[in-house]
Amino acid sequence: MEDKTAHLEIEDFLMAEGFVSSEEMAEARGIRKTHIEQSKKQLGFILLGQKKITQEQLKKLLFLQEMQWQMGKRAVEKGMLSQEQLEEGQRQVKQSGRSLSRFLVKKGYLSDMDRKKLVYEQLDTLFLVKLAVKHRLIQESDLESVLKLKHYKKSTCEILYEQNRVTLSELNLAFRRFSRDLKLGQILLQQALIHEADLEKALALQSAAHKALGKILLENKWVALDQLYFALSIQYNTPFQKLDGYIYYEKQKIELRSIIGQRYACEHQILPLFWNGDNLTLAVSNPARIWSMQDLKSRHPSIQMTCVLITDEKFEQLYALLYGEVLPRPVQRFLSGQQNSEGAVVVIDNLKEQHAQIKLLYQAYKAQMQMAGGDKSVPREEIWFIEFIEENFNTICNTYGCSGVQFRCTTKERNPELFASPVP
Repeated sequence: MEDKTAHLEIEDFLMAEGFVSSEEMAEARGIRKTHIEQSKKQLGFILLGQKKITQEQLKKLLFLQEMQWQMGKRAVEKGMLSQEQLEEGQRQVKQSGRSLSRFLVKKGYLSDMDRKKLVYEQLDTLFLVKLAVKHRLIQESDLESVLKLKHYKKSTCEILYEQNRVTLSELNLAFRRFSRDLKLGQILLQQALIHEADLEKALALQSAAHKALGKILLENKWVALDQLYFALSIQYNTPFQKLDGYIYYEKQKIELRSIIGQRYACEHQILPLFWNGDNLTLAVSNPARIWSMQDLKSRHPSIQMTCVLITDEKFEQLYALLYGEVLPRPVQRFLSGQQNSEGAVVVIDNLKEQHAQIKLLYQAYKAQMQMAGGDKSVPREEIWFIEFIEENFNTICNTYGCSGVQFRCTTKERNPELFASPVP
C-alpha cells in the first residue's frame, strides 16, 4: 500500500506557500490519476489506445507463430498441458500455419478458458511489444514510450515542474520542510514513487553491497531513471538534462576550452556546455561535484554560472567530444558507487539547535580518518570540529546569502574529505 500522507503534505505546503494554486494542483493530480489508470492496462491495449497499432494488427500479432509458440511454452510452465502435447501441436500446425492454441483446444489438450487466459497474459508482455517492433508495426521509440507509461507514473510534483508551475528551488524548500537532510530515499517516498518496504530493502542492500542507493533502486526496478534523477534534482536543487543528440560546434569548443581546460575538467569532473554572453552552463554527473562551480565563480567573477545534472555515460561522451580524448580515468560514477562513498550528509540551518547533527558528522569524519590509517590528523577535542563547522557555516552564509549549509563527509580513494556547500 502507498503511504499517501507524505506526498499530500508536500502538495498542501506548496499551495499554502502560494507556489501553486489549488486549480493548478487539481489539474496535476488529475493528470497523475490518468497516468495511473492507463498504466493498469495491458501493453497491447496501451498501443491500441495510443493508435500505434490497429485492432487487426494486434490480432495478427497474437496469431503469429512466435507468439503462439510463446503461449504454448507458458501453458506448459503453468501446468495447463504437457510438453509432449505441446510438441505434438507444434508438429501438426508448423506447416499448415494454423493457430497452435486453437489446435490444442480442438484436441482437448487445452480448455478454451485457459486459452483466453494465455492470450490476455500475452497482451501485457514485453515479448508482444518487441514482436511489434520486429514486424515493423511500431518503432523503437514507440516501445520506449509504452513501457514508460506502463512502469513510470509521474509524481504530482514532477507534473507541476514540467508545466513550469513550480521551480526546483520551491520544491527543494518544500521537501526540506519535512526532511531537513533531504535524503534521496525520503524524497522518493514523499512523492509516493516508492513503497517504504522497497526502500528499506534497498537500504539494506546498500549497506551490504556498498553501492550507491540510486544504483540499487534502478537495478531492482523500484524506480525509473527519470524518477531517480528528478529526485536528485530536488535534492541538489539542480535540473537534470538528457542532452539527447547534443554536440559541440568547433568554434564553441575553443570558447569553452578557454574557460575550463581539459586538466581542470578531468580533475574536478565538471564540463562546460553552453556559453551565451555572460552566462555559462556547466554539467556534472556526480551531484557532489556541483560545488566545483563555486571555485570557477571565484576564477571568473564576471560570468554567471548555472549547473545541470547529466548521466555518467553522457559526461564521458561529452568530455571526449570537447577535448578530443577519452577521459583518462573513469568518471567517479554517482550511480555505480564504485569509487566514491557518499558518507554522512548533514544540512545545518540553526547552529544552536543542531549539535546532534554536528556530532554525527564528527563521528563519521573520525571513523573515516581511522579507516584511512591512524587518527593523528583527527582533532582530539570535539570542540575543535564544532568551531570549524561554525566558522564555515558563517562564512558560506555571508558569502552566498543562503539560509543553510550542507556538509558532506565522503571517502575518496580511502582518504576522507569534508565538503561544504550553500543551500538556498
